[in-house]
Amino acid sequence: SYTVGAWYQTRGGPDLFLNREGLPLTVAGGVPLADRERSGLYGVAVQELYRPNPANPLASLSAFVRVTMANSSTSFIDRQETIGFVYKGFWAARPLDWIGFGIGQSHASHGLAQSIQRANLLDGGVRPIPGYERVLEVFYSLALSPDVVVRPNIQFINRPGGFSGRTDILVFGVKSGVTF
Repeated sequence: SYTVGAWYQTRGGPDLFLNREGLPLTVAGGVPLADRERSGLYGVAVQELYRPNPANPLASLSAFVRVTMANSSTSFIDRQETIGFVYKGFWAARPLDWIGFGIGQSHASHGLAQSIQRANLLDGGVRPIPGYERVLEVFYSLALSPDVVVRPNIQFINRPGGFSGRTDILVFGVKSGVTF
């Protein structure tokens, strides 16, 4: 399946870089430029790569790609990209279970980085400039029934928050879902 979309928030939000006079916040101070539009684009692609038994649609290996772009003036994260694989029905005893692997990254907005850089130049500070945060995730989707799933996952996060000086972290999580 392939999906492309966009969003636009008419109410908007505060600018990350400019004040109401159109000057850099970190240099001139003041109140952030308000009611800037919030918008973005996204795309999702899921493609089946392999089906061990053509007669069984529940068992397959698929690849996915997700991309999101947002207005860097009003969004703290302006880009996200994810790629990965999902193997459904790989175990005959649990035909509705999945196992998956994904790699993704989130990019801190250019407006936010620009604001921090100006503040450092202005006062001689050494605030870290955010960049990319990268994540590696492995998950297992346990189908308790066709409509109820529990999905434990392990994530390795490189450069948490997009800051290169931060220690990498390991996160254990659980997601669940119910289809009505």
